[in-house]
Amino acid sequence: MDSPSFLDLVNVLMGTRSVREFSRGNTLPLVQRPWAMTAWSLVTGGDPWFFHPDLPKLRGLRATRQSSPWKGDYGGFTLCPQTGPLVTDPERRASAYRLDRSLVTPQRLKTEFLRYRVAVDLAPSERGALLRLTYAEGGAGRILVEVPQGSVAFDEASGTLRGQSTSAVGAVPRGFAGTFLMAFDRPVARWGVEGTLIWVEFDLARGAVVEARIATSFLGLDQARVTLDREIGTRTVEELAEEGAVEWNRLLSRLEIEGGSEDQRRTFYSCLYRALCFPRKIHEYDSEGLPVHLNLADGSRAAGTLCADNGFWDTHRTVYPLYALAFRDELPEILEGWIQVARDTGWLASSSSPGHRTRRSGTPVDAVFAEAVSKGVEGFDLETAWTALKRHAFETVSERSIGRTDLADYQALGYLPDGKGEHSVSATLDFAYGDWCLSRIARHLGHESEAQILSARSQRWQHLFDASMGFFRPRDADGSWTEGFDPLAWGGAFAEGSAWQGGWAVPHDPEGLISALGGAEVALARLDTLLALKPLFQVGAYNQEIHEMTEMALADFGQYAHSVQSTHGILWFYALAGRPEKTERLTRRVLDELYGAEVGFCGDEDAGEMGAWFIWAALGLFPFCPGSPDYVLGSPLFPRVAIHSGDNRTLVVEAPGNGPDTPVVLKRTLGHVVLLEPRVSHADLFDLGHLVCEMGK
Repeated sequence: MDSPSFLDLVNVLMGTRSVREFSRGNTLPLVQRPWAMTAWSLVTGGDPWFFHPDLPKLRGLRATRQSSPWKGDYGGFTLCPQTGPLVTDPERRASAYRLDRSLVTPQRLKTEFLRYRVAVDLAPSERGALLRLTYAEGGAGRILVEVPQGSVAFDEASGTLRGQSTSAVGAVPRGFAGTFLMAFDRPVARWGVEGTLIWVEFDLARGAVVEARIATSFLGLDQARVTLDREIGTRTVEELAEEGAVEWNRLLSRLEIEGGSEDQRRTFYSCLYRALCFPRKIHEYDSEGLPVHLNLADGSRAAGTLCADNGFWDTHRTVYPLYALAFRDELPEILEGWIQVARDTGWLASSSSPGHRTRRSGTPVDAVFAEAVSKGVEGFDLETAWTALKRHAFETVSERSIGRTDLADYQALGYLPDGKGEHSVSATLDFAYGDWCLSRIARHLGHESEAQILSARSQRWQHLFDASMGFFRPRDADGSWTEGFDPLAWGGAFAEGSAWQGGWAVPHDPEGLISALGGAEVALARLDTLLALKPLFQVGAYNQEIHEMTEMALADFGQYAHSVQSTHGILWFYALAGRPEKTERLTRRVLDELYGAEVGFCGDEDAGEMGAWFIWAALGLFPFCPGSPDYVLGSPLFPRVAIHSGDNRTLVVEAPGNGPDTPVVLKRTLGHVVLLEPRVSHADLFDLGHLVCEMGK
């Protein structure tokens, strides 16, 4: 591609054709800067599935921070232009619009409210936006602004609209509010308030343009004024959109692909865009240009950067390894943003939106920091991170939003007993992997005694493996196997899956698991059986068919449930057990069948994790064990990819003759070295810099 605009290949609608019962990504069309504090989205329905591309009417545009409908939004507000009679009810005020004639890109949103004959043009900054409204008809032109809960007001002296949105589903301090400020380029003729909705009205000629400059803040109105001047100022919509395009292209160009089909290229960059939307950097900049943030523990104003909006049970698998591969200059600031969470609250996040949220099993943020250490990322306060990280391994907690609940049982028994807490098998495996990650960090920092303790604990996965059945299964506190075990039953001892999906979660010791299964041939046969079985399931402890079950059944990929993130390493076991060609064929099948720029994803995209999996598989590399310096090798999708690390190093992956009928790698050469093993280290890849894969059938 000659001087490509990578943004032209991004489809922000990928994954938005979702409903509660069936996820194609459960994404929103986010118009935003990379990792921005505030994004903007079209609104076609009610919360939390408030956008669907097939709905023909538009209720407004929302300032949003929603990372998933399962988590909900916080501190947001919706605005809607209007002419004619005042209509405030969201359903009744909705207007027809043409999505196919709209421009919805990361850096700009343009559409038309056909009922009101108002054209909308919005360009975002990191914490605000510039909105241009063109009213085709003369007379009274109106803007409605609504918060789910909170307060709104108009200041006649300054001619500005302001509000506080106090809606939040996550843990937030007393007095939490998302503040916003809107300044207009012309006098407001009339205004009014109805509950938590405010409207302002202008007297306009035909074709008149109204511009609203918008800033958001978690630190109050004064900080919003600073942001308005700093990020919007006197810029035009075109200038803001161009700034955004430059920034997006700078980051998207870290991965330069050549060849492949149009849909493959669009899917690749749409997935990469998703991986760069979250986490959100929710710090702000004061009048001196220094970062400040809302302390989510006590509501005070504090110095430093801050991140929010991630579920590490998902993103530790692929997103943070991707940052360590190609965004090494950006990753330290993100890690510092998470370390600040620990400084403020005492604990690192497991799930954040914006404060600590109820998490799934384990403390997977352990893997995020272990991955940075193993890949040589520097520029963040690892000692402070370690102070918080080791609490996960040694301090028992009762809250399900921080640390590890039931840690005392794990320490005493070597596993979590069935019926004590949720997902006893998944949690035990996650604890063991977390201990391995922490042992790597401890050893790196010279804490050898703690490293040895944690390394030994990382083998506790063995306590729940029943060799007689070849499955992980729950045990009671007395050591006996829990009765009534059904490997097809979802939930209970396993998080989002059954023993078939959740029984491979030993990324730090795949050789040990292969041995426990009975050796490579038995492990390969078990993998073959997993794929050959019908996609049947028992609803188990869920007592209903959750959407991941539905998605597995309809994918027709055996018991491989790609919509469940804990399965994302399963197909790479083939390579580790001696059959790399099966990994290559099957991962290529996933790329071909379960992803598409227009089709979407095969399940919840979850803050970039599902999209980042596509990127890794398309590169022919996989971070099988975040926290390890190695990748498992696979089948490149494109004839050539240049990976720019962000710290002035480049890796080129070439696969000449690559195509849909040549998914198998016959020979790999790194520099002048022929690779015979299924693993390769990050250091070797970038030291030698050129990986050539000879492709075949």
